[in-house]
Amino acid sequence: AVIQDIDYLPEDGVDYASCAMPTQLSSEIDRYDWGIPYPESAGGIVAATPAHWRKINGMSNEYFGWGGEDDELYARFNATSLLVPENRQITRPEKG
Repeated sequence: AVIQDIDYLPEDGVDYASCAMPTQLSSEIDRYDWGIPYPESAGGIVAATPAHWRKINGMSNEYFGWGGEDDELYARFNATSLLVPENRQITRPEKG
């Protein structure tokens, strides 16, 4: 299952099929010089299995408008050990 912020669109040529861990598909963002806004960023377009979404109890319904939901999503992935163990970041596709 994939969620997305309406202000980000995936780029052509990105492989969406291999997401063994939750994966931030929008990790190359033009407004951040084709990088991420900060290492704990877990927003934009995120793919995860239904089991991952159940494990984190989905997305919060407490957010309206812009901001904060990305940080809470990161915290949920972190609390359930669904981040890369070496750096506590969400999985991201190889740049390019």
